[in-house]
Amino acid sequence: MASSSGTKNNPDPPRSLSRRMTKMPTRVLDLPAEDEALDVPSCLASIAPIFRVANEIEKENPRVAYLCM
Repeated sequence: MASSSGTKNNPDPPRSLSRRMTKMPTRVLDLPAEDEALDVPSCLASIAPIFRVANEIEKENPRVAYLCM
């Protein structure tokens, strides 16, 4: 048996590592003004925007809204 140095003699050209980028449609949400915002405890203030988006999409996609909650 011959020993190998770990390299292969592959005649194929190297593969490209880049992928074709696809763009998802951007969704613009009408978020309520601060006075209309959800009242959340101060400990949940950092995730209040997630709650707002969940409320916004609840009619359109209730499963996704549920996962946000």
